[in-house]
Amino acid sequence: MDLDPISLRLILHVAETGTLVESARRLNIVPSAASKRVAILESQLKTPLLRRTNHGVQLTAAGQALESMARRVLGELDSIAPMIRDYSKGVRGRVRVLASASAICLFLPDELASFLATHPQIDVHFEECDSERILKGIAENIADIGISFAMQHTYPLESALYHRYELAVLVPASHELAHRRSVPFHQTLDYPHVGLWASSAANLYMNRRAAELNRAVNYRMYVDSYHSMALMVRSAWASASCPGA
Repeated sequence: MDLDPISLRLILHVAETGTLVESARRLNIVPSAASKRVAILESQLKTPLLRRTNHGVQLTAAGQALESMARRVLGELDSIAPMIRDYSKGVRGRVRVLASASAICLFLPDELASFLATHPQIDVHFEECDSERILKGIAENIADIGISFAMQHTYPLESALYHRYELAVLVPASHELAHRRSVPFHQTLDYPHVGLWASSAANLYMNRRAAELNRAVNYRMYVDSYHSMALMVRSAWASASCPGA
């Protein structure tokens, strides 16, 4: 089969726009040429890829599968030129890493500095993601390595323990939990929480632990970083006695 990149990109644009006309415009081709490309793909693959509706076009189940595979293939193609150009700069390797906020805050800076010092010809590309996106990204070959919260999944991936760490409770200085040397997790459930974004590793873990106790974490606010969490606990939420976890 001769699947050319333009036809694969057309499938991606159709998935995003829901219209062949707009998809053709993005590729600088006429709509009739876009329709012909789809027809050729469907003939080669022996299955319909698009479903016409009153509101445009939609991908069939086969079309959605092709979209996912095309995204991976085109990602690899797009990386060829910058990777080859890197040889002229002395960079002869590239590692794509997806990592959780916890890993980036706690472990990766020092360890990455040590790695780069030992391997100066390796280029590392980092992207911060939640654990579910990390697992999906590795399974779809969007990245080479993922550092995520340990969680159950159905992807065919190999895993190894990276680090262990403990969660801590952050409270205002006037909070009744502030002067304890340790706080059992179940006692924090008596108070409203400021948490990281809903799908963060810390939230997934705490929600699972709370469910084991037939309880639930009362999130009053979500923030996007540990720094934001500390600011909210210290100031606006201090009067409401909200801990951050």
